[in-house]
Amino acid sequence: MTLYINGVEHLTIKEAAERCGRHHDTIKRRVERRDFPNAFQGQDRNRSWLIPTPDLVEVGLLEHLQRSNQDSSAITPIPQQSEKPNFLIPTSISEEMGVGSNQVFDLVQRLGQKDAELAAARACADERLATITLLSGLIAGGVR
Repeated sequence: MTLYINGVEHLTIKEAAERCGRHHDTIKRRVERRDFPNAFQGQDRNRSWLIPTPDLVEVGLLEHLQRSNQDSSAITPIPQQSEKPNFLIPTSISEEMGVGSNQVFDLVQRLGQKDAELAAARACADERLATITLLSGLIAGGVR
């Protein structure tokens, strides 16, 4: 699940390790050494670390991945913050809506962020429902 905060992609330690072609322990050690100045712990139950992709580029982890790949067709481009999305919005729709393509791009990113927040809220709600169900069962069973 990709999370965008203020238009910047953030990855968990596991996602960063996969993207950079490194072991998750390597990324975790670098987080602990504060190699990623803008990384922070999220407010989810696990307090997962979120690492902005520009931090990974800055320390050379993503650049290393791109250079180490001999087959250039296998390289996954890393979107920069200012890069436009890989889809086109027909001009007529933008004009009809009265918005420019930059605004549409920003809205798409915000929508992605809200989708991620919704998924996290649903996971939290599911967890709470499971706890309530368990406790209700214990109460109904007459816990002694």
